[in-house]
Amino acid sequence: MRMAESFALIAECCARKYGSPFPQRMLYIGTPDAGWYVRLNPTNETLEGIAPFTAHVTWGGLPAGIIDAGGGIIAAGEAANEDTLCEWLELDVKTEVTE
Repeated sequence: MRMAESFALIAECCARKYGSPFPQRMLYIGTPDAGWYVRLNPTNETLEGIAPFTAHVTWGGLPAGIIDAGGGIIAAGEAANEDTLCEWLELDVKTEVTE
């Protein structure tokens, strides 16, 4: 399981985009309804129905997973799975943030 790696990569991508420490609001990476899209709640309060310190992941606009520092669950499809999520996040980490 690459859940801990996925969560660490999500945090790294958000840090590149939003800075560190994180702003105390919902953070977004990706594009809604087109491939991977992640919403990370870095606060200690529930925001937009997402528990504190938790990431909600969608693929093509459909729910694909819930990840936090302790683990999580992710889709196991051909295009949407742990490996493809990590590959997408790793690519983002290696490239300049344009959003």
